[in-house]
Amino acid sequence: MLPWEGAALELGGRYEGQELGQLDLTAQEAAGAAFRDVSFRGTRLGGSHFQQAEWLRVQATDSDLSNTRWDRALLRHVLVRGSRLVGLVAPEALLEDVIFRQCDLSLAQLRFCRFKDVRFEDCQLREADFTGSDIGGSVFERCGLELVDMSQATAAGIDLRGSNIEGIKVLLTQLSQAKVEFDQAVYLVRLLGIHVGADQ
Repeated sequence: MLPWEGAALELGGRYEGQELGQLDLTAQEAAGAAFRDVSFRGTRLGGSHFQQAEWLRVQATDSDLSNTRWDRALLRHVLVRGSRLVGLVAPEALLEDVIFRQCDLSLAQLRFCRFKDVRFEDCQLREADFTGSDIGGSVFERCGLELVDMSQATAAGIDLRGSNIEGIKVLLTQLSQAKVEFDQAVYLVRLLGIHVGADQ
């Protein structure tokens, strides 16, 4: 993988087989760009625009993608590790075979997205918004899901085991075949106002 030697990302640019490491690329305009077999390491991309961009076989490690925009973007075979994505906005994005590991996605807006084989591992997603998205089958492993909004999302078969779901906004009818722990199941039932357990 060759180091990238450019000065700025470009609208509709093509980037392939390159490493963009330890660079300050904040507030870039990269809508429609294609990144294939690219690695970001310690890269600052905060506030950049990736509308309708394509990330294919991309890895981002220890990078800052806070407040980036990903409207109708495509992410396929992507691994994001140890990175900040606070306030990310990605309406109608398509994510396939994507892993977020030890990332902060607090306040992320992932509305009306389509997920396929997406995993969140040891991530913070406090107050993230999945309204209207198809997140069925997604895995949230040991994540902070406090106050997450999954209302109107398709969430069948999601795995919430090991995650903090306090304050989550979701209907039990959305969680068919979901995988939860006993305490989580009790919490979700209590959202309906149903008391579980013996009287004190």
